[in-house]
Amino acid sequence: MIKKTAVAAAAVLLTLAGATSAVAAPPSASAPSSADGFGDQCGNGSLDNGVITFCDTYGGSTGSRSYPRISYQKWGGGSVKIQFWYRDDYTHWDNGAFVQNSGKTKGFDWGEQSYPSNCSSIQGGFFNWDNRVNYVTRTVNIC
Repeated sequence: MIKKTAVAAAAVLLTLAGATSAVAAPPSASAPSSADGFGDQCGNGSLDNGVITFCDTYGGSTGSRSYPRISYQKWGGGSVKIQFWYRDDYTHWDNGAFVQNSGKTKGFDWGEQSYPSNCSSIQGGFFNWDNRVNYVTRTVNIC
C-alpha cells in the first residue's frame, strides 16, 4: 500500500511500503534486449484501485544507457487527471497530464536516457492533479 500525503502545489515524493504485483510495465519500443548486454529492473506500487509499475532497462556495451518506462493499470474508482514522472538526478515528466479511466492501462516510455551521475537508485510515479498527491513505486537500482 502506498502512503499518501496531500501537497500544496509542489510535488513531494512519498514512500512505498513494499507492495508488489505481477503487472508489468509496457514494453519499450526503444529498449534493447538482455541478449545485447542489458538488464531490466522493475518496481511496483499497489493502489486501492490499481497498480503502477516503473521499469528500467539498462547497461549495454558502455554500461551507461537507460530506458525508463512506466504504466498505470486502473481497475476501479472514477477518472483522474495524472502525469507520469521518474526521478534520478532530476525529475523527468512525461508529455503532459491526461485523464486515466477505470478499466484502462496507460504508460509512457522516455526512450534512451543517460544513467544518473552518481548511479543512484531511480523511482517512478505519477502526480494526481485532482487531489495533488504523488503515488510512487519501489525504487529501482540499476547499478
